[in-house]
Amino acid sequence: MNTFNTVPLDQFSHEDRYKFLMASVLPRPVALVTTISEGGVLNAAPFSCYTVLSVTPPIFGVSVGLKADGSEKDTLRNLRARGECVLHIPNVAMARQVNLAGQDCEAHISEIALAGWHVVDAVKVGAPRIVEAPIQFECVLRDIVEYGDRRSALCVVEAVHTHAADGVVQGHRVDHALLDALGRIGGGAYCSARDAFSAPAAAEPFQR
Repeated sequence: MNTFNTVPLDQFSHEDRYKFLMASVLPRPVALVTTISEGGVLNAAPFSCYTVLSVTPPIFGVSVGLKADGSEKDTLRNLRARGECVLHIPNVAMARQVNLAGQDCEAHISEIALAGWHVVDAVKVGAPRIVEAPIQFECVLRDIVEYGDRRSALCVVEAVHTHAADGVVQGHRVDHALLDALGRIGGGAYCSARDAFSAPAAAEPFQR
């Protein structure tokens, strides 16, 4: 039987608490979010603290922290200004570019151009869609709620139009092998959903 030790979260620095929490909640799905600045710069940034908040209507929650200098990230600022984005599900083939887009860039630099992605127009929002991402949700902003001493912002967005690459979706079913969704571990470490297995009922033998 396991023995347990107390983890003194309240005694950690903000940076160490962040590292512990992000290294504990695993694996984390990655949302690649595109927005447009007030000046027209195309922005793309990955976020691994996000989830589905509601099914009907389809609503996502994306947690956006502050930059190291305490200023707002471009995604948050652009969402406040324009109220829309496209939330993409990136695949494993995009991992290097996703990591590149996650670096801290000046506001006038487009991560889309930096990563070499191709974009097409969305149908219902102004932000562009990244062609390489196999699933794309066009979203409008519903709310922004701030939490914590360092003001992490929970951005609540509703999907108003959805796109999927050929073969990835049949009806409502997603082919996870074709989707090959990218997951985040921490730092430069990522994972995939390829190593999936079924967990049988308790009365059945477990096999992997």
